[in-house]
Formats: sequence, C-alpha cells, structure tokens
Amino acid sequence: MASAGVSEDLLGAIELDSAVRVRDALAKGADPNLRTAEGETALILALHEEHYNSVRALLEAPGINLDAENSRGQTALMVAAFQGRIDIVRQLVDAHAEIHHTGWTALHYAAGNGQVEVLRYLIDEGAYVDAQSQSHTTPLMMAARAGQRAACAVLVDAGADPSPINDAGLSALDFAKKAGDEGLVHWFEGVEHRWQRRHEPGAPPEVEPGASPPASPPSGSAQ
Repeated sequence: MASAGVSEDLLGAIELDSAVRVRDALAKGADPNLRTAEGETALILALHEEHYNSVRALLEAPGINLDAENSRGQTALMVAAFQGRIDIVRQLVDAHAEIHHTGWTALHYAAGNGQVEVLRYLIDEGAYVDAQSQSHTTPLMMAARAGQRAACAVLVDAGADPSPINDAGLSALDFAKKAGDEGLVHWFEGVEHRWQRRHEPGAPPEVEPGASPPASPPSGSAQ
C-alpha cells in the first residue's frame, strides 16, 4: 500500500499539472488508482481540473484502471468525451477503455455537449448508437434535450432510432419540444416519419434521408 506521503505527492502534482512530478510520485509507489475523499479517481480528478499533462502521465502508469468510476458513475472516457478532448478519447480507446459501458456511456456525454468529432470517432469505433442509460435515455435524447443540432444529425445519420421512450415517457422529439427549438422539432417530426415508413411491412430497403436540421435555431429559440 502506498504511503500517505506519496499519495499526497501525487495529488499535489496533479494540482500543479506537472507530468514530471506525477511520474515521480508514481515511481515512488503512489497508486495511480488513488481516490480522493470525494470519490474521484486521480485520473478523473485530473480531467475535471483540465490538467491534461497529468492525465497523459497517469495514462502511462502500469496498473491504472481506465474504467474506474467516480462516485457519480462517471468514467474517464465519459468525462473526456463531454469535454471534447478527442486526443484523450483516442488515447483511452487505444488503451482499451470500455466504450460499451453499461448504462450511461461516453456517447451520451458527447451527444449532450454537442461534441461532434468525438461522436463520429466513437461511432466509428463501434459505440452503440442507441445505447440506453438506466432510465432508458439514449444519446439522441441527450442531444435533443440540449438542442445540439449537429449532434442530432450525426446520430441520425449513423442510424439512431428516434422512436424509444425513456422512463419519464419522453422521446427525442419530446426533448426537442421541451428545448423550445421549433426548427429541431420540425426536423425530428420528419425523422420520425421516415423511420416509420422505413419499418413498415414491405417498405423499400432505403428511404431518401431528409435534410439536416438548420445550422442554428431561429432567433429567440433555445440552443
């Protein structure tokens, strides 16, 4: 077990965002999976602090648990995806961080914050586009809830199903309505219509996709 001294050294190095000091603390026996009193792992703490020199140094540490969750059930990949740090996301995925997390996923986090580059990358890496959280909320619902038009388009283009209803009884279209974005609502109505046509008995294999949602909401609408 690492001594309290080297554990404090590691936390101090993260606070200073010093890769050299992080590596030194690890070399002295600090646990790369150290948790704070608040339940943050060292890696997730560094991500939340946006101390990316420390993040990269920790990712080099033998024995680091890339999929460790903090007290809120977040993983490092989720946090990096939310932040749009495609460089860290790639490094985590290359190191075999779990894309297919049970419940909330990195795709949910990227969708809800409109991180389109991360969305495309995770989908290309095999992330399940219709992943459902514990409340059966999908990434498309998260994007619609936040009025993230480009993220909605990326997910639909990747085959996301607009029809699921979560435990609150809401669909992606309902979330768009709650966001107050009339343009996005109109687009989702077309998406749902085309989805239904595509899945009718005897429907042709492909139905011409509709236009992407407008690039920005009308004046006065929610983002």
